[in-house]
Amino acid sequence: MRKTIVTVFAVAATALTSCTITTPLTVSEAPLTGNKTGTSSTVVLFGTWNLNSEYGLEEAARNGGIKGGISYADIQYKRNVIFMKKTIIVHGN
Repeated sequence: MRKTIVTVFAVAATALTSCTITTPLTVSEAPLTGNKTGTSSTVVLFGTWNLNSEYGLEEAARNGGIKGGISYADIQYKRNVIFMKKTIIVHGN
């Protein structure tokens, strides 16, 4: 009985563990003087179903009020066994 309980808790802990990675996505010729930042996030279930149909650079720029152009963008992945959260972070003016 004790081994069963320990096994159940070990599996649950593994399923809830996550890892976050942020990497560069793109760079443009827009000036780096912009001080605005915008984000766009989505959750992907089982690596297949994207839950935000507007996810992308356009939504991130709109959310940050960026109208003069995107200088650079990063993408952040937060992975879990069941889902993955993807966030695009844009910087511009």
